[in-house]
Amino acid sequence: EARLQAIDGVIVPREPEWARTNWQSYAIRVGAWIDQRAVMQRMLDAGIATRRGAPNVHREAAYPPGTWRAGSGLAHGEEAQDTAIVLPLFHQLTDEDQDRVITTLESAIRGL
Repeated sequence: EARLQAIDGVIVPREPEWARTNWQSYAIRVGAWIDQRAVMQRMLDAGIATRRGAPNVHREAAYPPGTWRAGSGLAHGEEAQDTAIVLPLFHQLTDEDQDRVITTLESAIRGL
């Protein structure tokens, strides 16, 4: 986690003192000035699959404008969709795998 926090523009998940997570997935957020999709593509080009961390149904083609309603704006959900990246996380993930993911993420962001 410390290595991820050291990457400029990366925001790691925060676990409140009163809660514990099972870390079923690990989603970071990137700063709004960072092109999330470009980072994800660069990681894929390096052989590391990621995914968006917060899909928004109202942005999907099946729900065109005018077919859904929200009581208020959806800016927070849209921001999460545009900035969250789920990094690989699975039981067999080795320390070397983790190093590779972090190094590739850092390189992908730096290369933009």
